[in-house]
This record gives sequence, C-alpha cells and structure tokens, in this order.
Amino acid sequence: MSVKLRKCDGCGKRDFDPAPMLRDEVWSKHADARELLCIGCMWRRQHERHVSITIDSLKPCPGNASRTPLIGLGSARRDFTRLATRTWKNLRR
Repeated sequence: MSVKLRKCDGCGKRDFDPAPMLRDEVWSKHADARELLCIGCMWRRQHERHVSITIDSLKPCPGNASRTPLIGLGSARRDFTRLATRTWKNLRR
C-alpha cells in the first residue's frame, strides 16, 4: 500500500513543517478551511494579508504546545504550553 504525502497548498513542497493550528477565525484570513500550508507560506500570507497572529490565535492542542516556531514568543510560549496541556487533558476525560 502506498502512502500519498500531502503537499503544501501554497508552495507545493511535500517535505515541510506544517503551520501551527490556528483558531478558525484566524485561519480563514490565511487560507481556505481545507488548505494545508507550511510554516513559511503561513508567515508569507500573514505578511501579505496584514493578519495579526498572537498567542491567542493558536488552538490549545498538543501539536502547538511543542512547536519550535513558537520559541520567539518567549514566556507566552511557556504559558501557552501549560494551557494547551491542561486543556488537552481535560478534553480527554
């Protein structure tokens, strides 16, 4: 059985770091609901479309809590990681 790799809908790359999970109202300013973007294309669209991305733009999920691109957010990243972990554990109960 072959596995079909998804590609970034922005640049067409197949081997990429995906963009973080953003809240629906923020993502809709970057892309269509079903689009998949790499981190580079997300930042490019953010700049082109003048969309503000803050720590509150991120969905509290495990994938976002451990992402390297969030390092630039400093203490906000640490707070987000705690919130995401707590939220995820509560959702699993």
